[in-house]
Amino acid sequence: MKKMLITSAVVAMFSLPVAALAHDTGKQNHDVYWHDSNGVFVKDSNGDCVRGKDWFAGSRVEGCDDIPAPMVTPSDSDGDGVVDVNDKCPNTPAGVLVDRDGCPLDSDNDGVPNYKDKCLRTPPGATVDVNGCEIKAQVLMEVNLNVYFALDSAVVTRAYDGEIARVADFMKKAPGSLAYIEGHTDSTGKEAYNQQLSLRRAQAVANDLVNKYGIAKNRVKAEGYGETRPVASNKTKEGRRENRRVVAVVKGMVEK
Repeated sequence: MKKMLITSAVVAMFSLPVAALAHDTGKQNHDVYWHDSNGVFVKDSNGDCVRGKDWFAGSRVEGCDDIPAPMVTPSDSDGDGVVDVNDKCPNTPAGVLVDRDGCPLDSDNDGVPNYKDKCLRTPPGATVDVNGCEIKAQVLMEVNLNVYFALDSAVVTRAYDGEIARVADFMKKAPGSLAYIEGHTDSTGKEAYNQQLSLRRAQAVANDLVNKYGIAKNRVKAEGYGETRPVASNKTKEGRRENRRVVAVVKGMVEK
């Protein structure tokens, strides 16, 4: 009678058929989970696997216990702090500051990222080059130069400082411009002498542009035409004065 009571208690505890109580020590996980002779894990009335004496949290198996998914660190291929799944610019160079989308910062919104931008404060809406610098519209302009000389003189009087300075300022605004300085004389004296005098006059004005106003020497060319190109009659005092001159027309592209 006592033996029957013990058997009943065991059966009541596990609520399992006799085959479920098999204890084959040759089976894998025997000391972790109980299983039957077919290797099927034995479960209690709650549907939970019956644990063996050597069970521990690290021995949990699928089908008996909930196994947490392994922790996966999101990938950030370019190392900019924005994971690949959210990164709209996945190939950002190392060390470049990025926004929340993983794209390089562009402070002035000109389409050129800061790390490439040589002009970081471009005005809104400006057209820029590959360096992020504004491309300004240009127009072709010209400036005239007229300097007059005393008889048989190649000295530029200070009265013409403003005239020469105005040409120099134009050339600085139009860096691609060249000045062709033309010297002239009246018909007084010998033709050969006048040729040399006209060249000295042209060279005097060219020297002022270079030495006083900082225009590069290779942008200024002096030519002498002697008495061959008069603009007035050499028969009058007024006409001869008009012919003793240095003139130039300087053209260049200037920003609007």
